[in-house]
Amino acid sequence: MCWSGSIARGGFAYDDREVLAGNPVVRGEVPATRAFTQDYWAHIDPAGHYRPLATLSLRLDHRLFGENALGYHLTNVVLHLLVVALAGLLLHSLYAEGVPWFGLALFAAHPALADAVAWMSGRTSMLSALGGLAAAVVIARHPGVAIALLASAMGVLASIAGKEDGVIFAPLCVLVAQRHSRRTAFAAGCGSLLALLVYATLRHAAIDQWLPAAPHAPLAGAPLLERAQQSGHALIEGLRVAALPLDYPPLYAVDAFTAGGRGLAALAWTWLFVLGAAGAWLLAHGRQAGGAALLICGAILPHMQVEPSGVLFAPRFLYLPLLFAAPLIGAAWRTVFPRRWAAWVLVVCVPLAWQRASVYASREAFWSTCLESRTDDPVVWNALGNARAERGNREAARAAWTEAVRIDPAYSRPLDNLGASFLEELQFEPAEMYLRRSVDVGPRNPTAHANLANLLMRTDRAEEAVALYEHAVTLAPGRAALWRGLANARSRAGDAGGAIAAIEKALELAPADAAARRLAERLRER
Repeated sequence: MCWSGSIARGGFAYDDREVLAGNPVVRGEVPATRAFTQDYWAHIDPAGHYRPLATLSLRLDHRLFGENALGYHLTNVVLHLLVVALAGLLLHSLYAEGVPWFGLALFAAHPALADAVAWMSGRTSMLSALGGLAAAVVIARHPGVAIALLASAMGVLASIAGKEDGVIFAPLCVLVAQRHSRRTAFAAGCGSLLALLVYATLRHAAIDQWLPAAPHAPLAGAPLLERAQQSGHALIEGLRVAALPLDYPPLYAVDAFTAGGRGLAALAWTWLFVLGAAGAWLLAHGRQAGGAALLICGAILPHMQVEPSGVLFAPRFLYLPLLFAAPLIGAAWRTVFPRRWAAWVLVVCVPLAWQRASVYASREAFWSTCLESRTDDPVVWNALGNARAERGNREAARAAWTEAVRIDPAYSRPLDNLGASFLEELQFEPAEMYLRRSVDVGPRNPTAHANLANLLMRTDRAEEAVALYEHAVTLAPGRAALWRGLANARSRAGDAGGAIAAIEKALELAPADAAARRLAERLRER
């Protein structure tokens, strides 16, 4: 009931279309094995994400549902149900009596998880849990050294291939195996280590990085103390949203956690340290609750900016902590509150989950919700303009882009969008004005360079267009459309050899690109 709203009304939101459009792996234009040899965002701008399982799941959905958003959201809900089912099986195996069902039910229905369940691209949270949970269930139900080794190796590898957060399931497998014997735990540890080594090797071969990294992290250049302060405030916000999932944005601004003093951040870090210390003590004394506490800390720690990450806080970060908190929440609730209250809590979750799912009904709904708390953010205004343009409301889109430029005249993307919209109407003078401004203030914006090059091609200035396209492909070498544009520009400028080299690169990236194939045929005929 909670997540049926995301199926009924779920559309493409935030960056869902970017995940699909122009991604030849997802669209089935190249072999599925390509997912293992490139960055998750290779078709747009590499972001240091290596998630082949996530790419393959989208590829399967695209084959089944095409551009129908309903199917993708149905898959998300099914994935979440599978996570809940596997967690239930694991809890049933670990807790012979007094299974903490309320904790699991709250995880299943928690409205804050709409950021993972109702958002198409948020499925990486579920994918990061499925493999590890399946391995833990197998180890719990079929103890044995060989089974622990194989299950942990395959399960942990599947989890981290869905999302990097899945590394936390390595200690889960060891903790579950420890209940049987030290030999079984050692086998599970070896299997998990093998999975990590295989993943790191595949990652390095694909994107030349052994470990996860975020090249565009907002705090990449900040000192550790500043990162610790902001992450402490982000942790407090996460605890607030987990306890009271009301009145919070789907996307947090970089400066959302600058308010407040160091004392509050220190309190958050102290809470995390105490939880970890208590978990270690309980585990040492044979209490299963200690393992849950340690896993919660392990799921939170990667988002605490010890190593700068791309987002300071997002509601989907609560997915794994709430999953691991299920035993503790269930036990605490059973101890403190009457059982009948649990039903009312879960009933309240239904309309709250429906309301949160509506945020992901469309890109315009998503960015309009973001605008409620970020009225002076040019990024939000620009994205809202893009969403309006997709719906065909060009005037409203231009108004949003103009507002973004007013707030930040040095922001390249809205200038680029304004120029592109005038170019579509063949109004070359205003288009060139906006596009040149966009290139000037955004020298690393490949789209602006390509759009200006397109305008120059239409006004018989092919040689200048070649230089712009050549710069664009150095900024975004994975975009087939840019290489196709470069081939066309070089051909018009009289460079036949260069044109053929560029079109061959475009076809290598996107073999099913019909426009590229037609251009290649014309160039070869010449």
